Amino acid sequence: MSSPQCSEEDLRKLYHLILEHEARLICDNSQQNVEGIICNLKDVNYYLTKRDLDEISGKTSVSSKCIDELFRRGFLISVDNDKFRSFHFDLLLRASDLRIGPFTGKMTTQTLFLRGKQITEDITRAALLPSSNSSIDEERELWNILDRELGDYAQLYVDILKEYFKNRGSNGFTYFQLCGILEALKNYRSIKAIFIGAPAGSGKTEVFLSIMLYKILKDLKERRRSKVLIMYPRKFLEIDQAHRIIELLRIANDRLGNLNKLRVAIRDGDTHELEKRVRKEIGKCKGSRCGEVPFRGIKCRDKGKLYIDIDINGDRIICKEDNSVYDYNFVEWSRRGSKEARIVVTNLHTYFNRIIDIREDNSDLDVRDIVDVDLIILDEAHEYEPVELGLLHYMLKFMNKVGGREVKLIVSSATLTNAREFAEKLSGGNALTITFEDVLRSASNKINDLINLGKTALVEKFVILAVIFVHPQYSWETYASQLAISTLFTNLVHEVLGMYIKQAVIFLNNVKELNRLHTIIENDLSKGSPLDNAGLRKQYSRLDPISYRYSLKHYGDLVREASSKGNVKAREILDAINQNGQVKDWLFPKLAKVFANVELEERQSIAERLSNKQLYTVIATSSLELGVDYPGISIVANIGLDKLSSVIQRFGRAGRRLHDTLNTVLALMIIRNNPVEYVRVFNLMESEDVKNIIGGSSVVE
Repeated sequence: MSSPQCSEEDLRKLYHLILEHEARLICDNSQQNVEGIICNLKDVNYYLTKRDLDEISGKTSVSSKCIDELFRRGFLISVDNDKFRSFHFDLLLRASDLRIGPFTGKMTTQTLFLRGKQITEDITRAALLPSSNSSIDEERELWNILDRELGDYAQLYVDILKEYFKNRGSNGFTYFQLCGILEALKNYRSIKAIFIGAPAGSGKTEVFLSIMLYKILKDLKERRRSKVLIMYPRKFLEIDQAHRIIELLRIANDRLGNLNKLRVAIRDGDTHELEKRVRKEIGKCKGSRCGEVPFRGIKCRDKGKLYIDIDINGDRIICKEDNSVYDYNFVEWSRRGSKEARIVVTNLHTYFNRIIDIREDNSDLDVRDIVDVDLIILDEAHEYEPVELGLLHYMLKFMNKVGGREVKLIVSSATLTNAREFAEKLSGGNALTITFEDVLRSASNKINDLINLGKTALVEKFVILAVIFVHPQYSWETYASQLAISTLFTNLVHEVLGMYIKQAVIFLNNVKELNRLHTIIENDLSKGSPLDNAGLRKQYSRLDPISYRYSLKHYGDLVREASSKGNVKAREILDAINQNGQVKDWLFPKLAKVFANVELEERQSIAERLSNKQLYTVIATSSLELGVDYPGISIVANIGLDKLSSVIQRFGRAGRRLHDTLNTVLALMIIRNNPVEYVRVFNLMESEDVKNIIGGSSVVE
């Protein structure tokens, strides 16, 4: 918690001002405002004094107490007596000049950086809801549509969403969300596809879930049976989003009662594995109650988890939260259960297999169920290959013809060019495009009015984008290993001192590279890294450049100081170093690797440990790049430069939670010794696309 005289917003404001001051100090461009300007690093020996910090604070209305709070949380760090830096720029300097040890060559040739701001609406302070007597035109207009189309269900729609938002820590829609839903419902009858485009963290999910809820309630009103398919390209994203879908339907079911139970199923490649686990539990059963199997690691309510509760006479999904157990029997977990669900969460691969299958024993979702579908939601559409999208196009044609009903398509993405054309070609009909940029550009005065009314708020992410070129004499794997170890060690020190953990994710493009890097990190830790750079294995003179600028020595000094003051963990770390000559046992368990074929149980464990900040650093393939919200991530490194859309999505994982990150992102693009990557990065830096990386979106209508 922040101090009473220093709010979270005050901390963010002051920290971002300090970062701006530092950016000017180390940028080789003489302009006062360096936002969006590509800089070479200069004056890398810079530091701030207490007087500098007081002067920066004095230019604002922020209390000087906020400086103390930034130190307490580890956003400001001491590099020497009365010499300080921000955590993020200090880590950038060390990443720009990583070495495997003192007196060794540096592993980089050049570092470029630019800083910018990503503006989104603050979802936690949103408070817009449909209302018949509102003074806000959009709220009133949306209510009129709901009243006309849903009748008695209109107020139920509002009440469901009101409770859903309350449980998620807000009071309603952002202006972008409200406008998106309003435009979608106004045009729902006349269009075949809706495209929703916005940066990561802008609330695209709530837009398409609200449209889905409208469609379901309208079906109930008109006594029409139908299905909705929600498709995700990654399992981590699927599990992260399933919590929102299930909680929305729980609220809806509580208000609808048992007469109109809305059932949801998750049907994918893990469904068969879950069934095997349940059968195994039944085989061990000695009584009527057979135990429980975790259900995919999906959260429920506030802090609960879903489980399959197994009974000899049947099974059900339950939510266990603290000492309470809640019935979630509207959630279907098996293949047979997916036939009964009105909403099915799946992926394109499963969908293609199910649509060509007929099960005479009704043991699984098949083509007879899928032809009842009249709404398909395709999230993160830019991730799909052309051949998959081509197949989907013809499957939609088949469903329209055989099912005898028009299938609507909702497409969501933060990075998609030619969005309208994409949606129209995929659906075979006219499309509506709704983008965050268009809403903000066309309604800036309206948003300012709503901010004054307390109905919405804007939030700025401070993004430091750095391009680091690895020296040809060193392998990128060696560099990436030392970068990962640096983030592991700094976070260990932060945790020992009771500071906030700044989690890091390092993205690679394939599993071979990932496994190789994981092994190298383990070997480097076994050999004692980063003890030399931290000055914990051998004392170095302060006159040695390595002991001041390039190393982690100031973090090693913090451990020694904490130990001398009686910090038990710090003392244990130093004892382990004296006995074993390494800190692998402290650091390696805080590292995880994530890729598509991670076993279900391991995937659940990693997701939970990442959310709870029990992991410091994760190395991952694209499995973790989409839509997943982990509050503590503030550092993202991308090895190489492949697809721009992937880079934008990956950097979008960071800085999303004010309390944990102060909405600050250090985005590192690591360029390997590869001519193709050199050409790509220099083309990127000369184009407008670099602004899209900062802005978090590259949607072009």
